[in-house]
Amino acid sequence: QLELCKKSGKVAKEYFEKRINYLNISSFERARRLGLDFAFFADCFIDGGTIPLSTFEGIWELHGEDFLKPFKETEYYEDVKALDEGGKLVVFEAKTDDALLKVWKREKDDLYSIAPIVAFYMSRKTEIKIAKLVVAGVKNHVAPQIIKERMRELYA
Repeated sequence: QLELCKKSGKVAKEYFEKRINYLNISSFERARRLGLDFAFFADCFIDGGTIPLSTFEGIWELHGEDFLKPFKETEYYEDVKALDEGGKLVVFEAKTDDALLKVWKREKDDLYSIAPIVAFYMSRKTEIKIAKLVVAGVKNHVAPQIIKERMRELYA
């Protein structure tokens, strides 16, 4: 995917780097919560993001401020902080989707790139996710608060 980005521009490259970073952070936290060892996470690690494997290796056993230090100057800080404090992974995934949609949202007026087309596609995909979430939640009598925390941001 990153090879395609080189041909399609900086926005696509930024999107895929962020997506890889968010996937790696999510996998990291899942592995830690399940009590798996670092070798398992290293096998799941995806190259191509801006956060290297060595960063995750250095914070594997840490919590609190020491854990958050490598993320201090990044856009991932608040989300990683919430996860470290016991936040729900489902909420993290919703925030991930919102952050990734914002990458395309910023560039929607650039008519000489792929951004408007991808932004339209991503917005429709998000709307479908929201519709499925609401229908499944209502059908299964899920509390409105739980549905609300899993909602994604709309493109509009």
